[in-house]
Amino acid sequence: MLTNSLDMLKHFQFTYQLDLAPLNHLSPISVLPFLFLVYGGAPKRKQRNSDKTWYPAEDEKKIFKRKRNQPKPSTGRKSITPGTIVILLSGPHRGRRAVALKSLPSGNILVTGPYAVNGVPLKRVNPAYVIATSTKVPLDGVTANVDETHFKRQVRYTKNELKNASEARTKRSEAGKQAVTSWKT
Repeated sequence: MLTNSLDMLKHFQFTYQLDLAPLNHLSPISVLPFLFLVYGGAPKRKQRNSDKTWYPAEDEKKIFKRKRNQPKPSTGRKSITPGTIVILLSGPHRGRRAVALKSLPSGNILVTGPYAVNGVPLKRVNPAYVIATSTKVPLDGVTANVDETHFKRQVRYTKNELKNASEARTKRSEAGKQAVTSWKT
């Protein structure tokens, strides 16, 4: 890289095979403007990348590659066991205390208020969004036989699907009524 005027003079001398001996009595700073005018300015820097350099497009989608084949849920926290009182930190019930009933296979924990006491329903909670307290409640007689399928959303039907379902239901009820009347007679 050409950092000072002396380097620039050497560059011009080498590149254009110039004899600069008659100009030795002049300072390099006074000679350079003349050389720039005659030979087309300062030497152009080469760009680092050539025309053949390939760059990916900005809007090109990157393929997400998972490091392992199957995602592994968290093993859970030691402090959260069945019967532990936890404080919910997010959601509509944040700040409320709830009882941890069990940990689910997905890594979430199953908690309840109970609903009759403080309005926290039976719900799944990410353990990262609770604070476990040291208070424990005995869960004698409580069966927590709830799994992930309990929280699966039900299928929503469109108006046409509901209309067709209601027509089929009325046909079945009419057929049932006819069967009952034929059985009675």
